[in-house]
Amino acid sequence: NPKPSVSWVKGETVVK
Repeated sequence: NPKPSVSWVKGETVVK
């Protein structure tokens, strides 16, 4: 399975 991309948005971690 592909690893989820984690982005920093407004100081919160968003997992797409």
